[in-house]
Amino acid sequence: MDNIPVSAGGYNGRIEYAGRAGYLAYGDRIPQASEQSERIMHVTQWLQRWITTRRRTRRPRYLCMVSVERLLLLLGALLLLGLWQASHAEHTASLRWMRGYRSADGVGCCSEHDCVPWPVALLQISGEEATVLLGDTVLQLPTKSVHATQDGQTYWCCQTNTAGRCPDVPTRATTRCVFYTVGM
Repeated sequence: MDNIPVSAGGYNGRIEYAGRAGYLAYGDRIPQASEQSERIMHVTQWLQRWITTRRRTRRPRYLCMVSVERLLLLLGALLLLGLWQASHAEHTASLRWMRGYRSADGVGCCSEHDCVPWPVALLQISGEEATVLLGDTVLQLPTKSVHATQDGQTYWCCQTNTAGRCPDVPTRATTRCVFYTVGM
């Protein structure tokens, strides 16, 4: 039987063992089935090493987290989203009755972020002007910007600043609308 090279790397199917009885000596031919299984095992091991090193080098760190950590992160994000949705829906539903009201400029009185509960009292109405007490501040506002509330709560609808918040002290320039309770 001729020696058939198994690979281009110079392996010719021969194997060397220490000279014990029962083992093949240097230069003896290995049976054909054993050569094929050894070659398959060598290729399999090489593929496993290649795949393992590719996975290690290409996988981002956040994908290596334990699946429990990923699950907790996902649940936390969903919980925050759910809480925000609930508070947003509750606020929008409670102020839905304000949709039809307009300021003296013809603009809608409020949106979800610029209409806040505020102590409001109507002091006097004379022609086109109304005198209103907003907290500790007395203001002259156009009567088209002063409305009676429908839910028993008083509100100040403001012009928000660049941060999206109402100013600390109401002024005529920062007041879009006010809602007062009847009898106050």
